[in-house]
Amino acid sequence: LEEGAYVPRVDVAELIARTLSDQDCAAGLTSLVEPGHPCETLLRVAERTGASHIVVGHRGAGDTVSDIGSTALQLVSRSHIPVTVVRSTTD
Repeated sequence: LEEGAYVPRVDVAELIARTLSDQDCAAGLTSLVEPGHPCETLLRVAERTGASHIVVGHRGAGDTVSDIGSTALQLVSRSHIPVTVVRSTTD
């Protein structure tokens, strides 16, 4: 999104806290914010941390007419580990 016209400012810590406030899955959760192209960064961090799976939302904040966002599409086609694309309940 850094290359597009719209760059959202997201408080990641607040978003995680709000999303997980009513759930018990926050145990062991670590958040990480790194600059860079979303797909490249996710693949780099997954490799560095030894991740066995990547989970992303189906659409980001970018303006697209597709049912699935460009980051999710790139991850599915480039990742060497499984990628799960989760559809939002608000779409």
